[in-house]
Amino acid sequence: MIFFMCLEIAMRQKRFGDSWYLKVAVSLIPIFWVGLHITYNFMRVWTS
Repeated sequence: MIFFMCLEIAMRQKRFGDSWYLKVAVSLIPIFWVGLHITYNFMRVWTS
């Protein structure tokens, strides 16, 4: 859900022109998202 919100914001920002910080943010979102999922799943397995 958060990912889609960020994606929508990024697509909206694209109309105003590309900027380096937007590109960095968009490229970091999936990495952060995957890391969050891996951490969550690892912690769930570890605590069970």
